[in-house]
Amino acid sequence: MPSDQWEWFEKSVKEVEWVKYVSVIRIEVSAKSAVVRGARGRSAHSWHFNFKPKGGQAFRFSVDSEAGKHIEAKGDAEALADNWRSAIRGGTFRRSHETESAATAPASDVVTLAKFGETYATRLGRPVSRNHQTCFNQFAASIARGTEMAYGARPLSAITEDDIEVFFAHLTERDVAQSTKNKYVQMVKATFRWAKKKGYLERPIG
Repeated sequence: MPSDQWEWFEKSVKEVEWVKYVSVIRIEVSAKSAVVRGARGRSAHSWHFNFKPKGGQAFRFSVDSEAGKHIEAKGDAEALADNWRSAIRGGTFRRSHETESAATAPASDVVTLAKFGETYATRLGRPVSRNHQTCFNQFAASIARGTEMAYGARPLSAITEDDIEVFFAHLTERDVAQSTKNKYVQMVKATFRWAKKKGYLERPIG
């Protein structure tokens, strides 16, 4: 084999071996460590849990969302990860939102925001505008920080002024135009004013 071809062959083999080596290292790191640092936010980084037991389900989620608060120190994140891994191996692990949903899921006779939206649309006495319905659907699909339940799945009476403020803050973060925000304001006022008028709420909000 000519020398130039031999050099090319040696280089190709080395590159292949290097790729295999890096892949093995990545696999070993993933197997040994369940907590990795995520992207830095504006003021603080977040940790992520990534674990898959042999032959079992893979779990990947934000440590903050599962803990229900911001976890700053790596040691604290690793301590939580150790507990979660043990629970996963023992078959007793449940995500926090699963236990929360089971405990807070409204009974079938409770009027949720989504159910109320349907009642509002049918009993208003006039057709609901497309803008109103679109804004309402977006509002009902929103999920407040630190929770896993959409506004629409929550009881109408559980929606608070703070929930509305969080929603509008989210619109601001997304740089939504003021004209669009005004449409949401009109939707919120009309919806909750009617809810108070018809006795669904004891006091108006929004």
